[in-house]
Amino acid sequence: MFDAQTEHHGTSGIDLVDVDGDGDLDIVATNGDAMDWNLPDDIHPSDIHGLSILTNDGNGSFTRDEIVGVWGAYASTMHDVNQDGNLDIVLVCIQIPQQFPEIERTPLLILERNGTNWDRIDVDMDEIDHMITIVSTGEHLLVGSHAPSSPEGGVNRLAMLTIITPE
Repeated sequence: MFDAQTEHHGTSGIDLVDVDGDGDLDIVATNGDAMDWNLPDDIHPSDIHGLSILTNDGNGSFTRDEIVGVWGAYASTMHDVNQDGNLDIVLVCIQIPQQFPEIERTPLLILERNGTNWDRIDVDMDEIDHMITIVSTGEHLLVGSHAPSSPEGGVNRLAMLTIITPE
């Protein structure tokens, strides 16, 4: 669908969702898997890691839009976080402090839809020791967690579960 043009792209997750509301599935893709620890010193990880949307034209072709650059981008899900009728994106990152100790960590962020643009909201996790959040819309559960794996950092996980209720 597209050529990343770098061996350090680090594809980490995809989510199929109708982002533009035209009835076909688009791809929300994260890339930030840097577990091989071999990124050259002259490349900033946020320049090649992040979240992109590949918009489906309905005929099997996709147009890629880079939405945000953030190192360690690992998984995302779409949910109307602010209940304004637009799907927002919740993005979690695996950012091991020892890997890039000089770079600020952003383990969890929200991309709030603002028309055709996305506003980035960083969630401050510094004061949170352990957090589990569950939001229910009646049809979906948005489950996110943050738990420190060491005093220097945490590992974040995010899942979207669809609940089917028998009629």
